[in-house]
Amino acid sequence: MQIVIFVLFVVMVIVGLIFANQQQKKRYAALQELCNRMGLTFIEDGIPLPNSMGLGGLFGLSTPPPQMGIQAGFATFFPLFGHGSARRIEPALVGQDRDGNYWFLFDYRYTVSSGKSSTTYHFSVVVAQVPLMLPTMSLAPENVGYSIGKFLGMREMQVESEEFNKRYFIKTTDEKMTLDLLNPIAIETLLRQPPYEWQMAGPYVMLHLSGQIQPELYEGLTVCIREFLAQVPAFYKQDHGAFGAPN
Repeated sequence: MQIVIFVLFVVMVIVGLIFANQQQKKRYAALQELCNRMGLTFIEDGIPLPNSMGLGGLFGLSTPPPQMGIQAGFATFFPLFGHGSARRIEPALVGQDRDGNYWFLFDYRYTVSSGKSSTTYHFSVVVAQVPLMLPTMSLAPENVGYSIGKFLGMREMQVESEEFNKRYFIKTTDEKMTLDLLNPIAIETLLRQPPYEWQMAGPYVMLHLSGQIQPELYEGLTVCIREFLAQVPAFYKQDHGAFGAPN
């Protein structure tokens, strides 16, 4: 009886692995189609995370070429890429659009270990490297944790839109730059979109979701970022558009 149970277990494991492999192939094929549609390059093996922050990463001057072998210089700007171990970006979709923005669409994972147990966390991420210098800013959808934080005195920035203040918890290192970016038209644009968590720093804008999303949702996230960038005022581009711009 024990032998039968063991054989059934082995068969179930093999079937599970075959199914997972088939699902991955289907997903990669869909991502390749997305690449073709968006004019990006599909890198199945992903892109490496930087081991340390050099001067280029420190000042936001990384200029990723649109070919394999690029590094994820944006990782030094966002806390998400500093958690856990066995951090991996795989696969990745990369490329430059006609406006000079570099796009990074990818699956990301890291592992947190505690004693003999470990948990791997998966995310779907879209990063745009733009020809602008942005404040270090986050727009986090309001939840119970942030409500308690505000009650305990956690400081957040406010804008003129009460609806926006109720939807997002705003943290920034530069309120003037943030107010320029969160102008009335930009606020209206963001209110029409789903309440994603936005992060900005240096020349980077990032949206990320937990788990592995469908390939078409990656495209939807890029549309959200494009819509936001379209509302950046001309004077902001003039004042903050030279430093950190990709070549």
